[in-house]
Amino acid sequence: MSQQSRILAGVFCSGMAAALIAMAALQLPNWLQQRKMVSESPPVVQTAEPEQTPEPQVTAAPTVQPAVTPEPRDFTALLERNPEVIGWIKIDDTDVDLPVMQREGDNSYT
Repeated sequence: MSQQSRILAGVFCSGMAAALIAMAALQLPNWLQQRKMVSESPPVVQTAEPEQTPEPQVTAAPTVQPAVTPEPRDFTALLERNPEVIGWIKIDDTDVDLPVMQREGDNSYT
């Protein structure tokens, strides 16, 4: 670093230090006044209102829907055709009304 660069760096740092000291000197009276006000002010006391317990709400018991009894199916004929039949699935209001199949040892859903 050249001599001129060192001088410029020193002047810059000195100017920044002077600016920080000036800012601190300007803010010091405000800080002292706020600190004095805080120390002289009475403590804030917050009174808590008594807790009110809410009235218990009575709700009606949930209605239990009766279990739908599936239509009995004769799996004998299906099992004779295909021994992989393990059940039946039917979804009301749709076209789904099909046997459920599962190959022995195949536990995947692909």
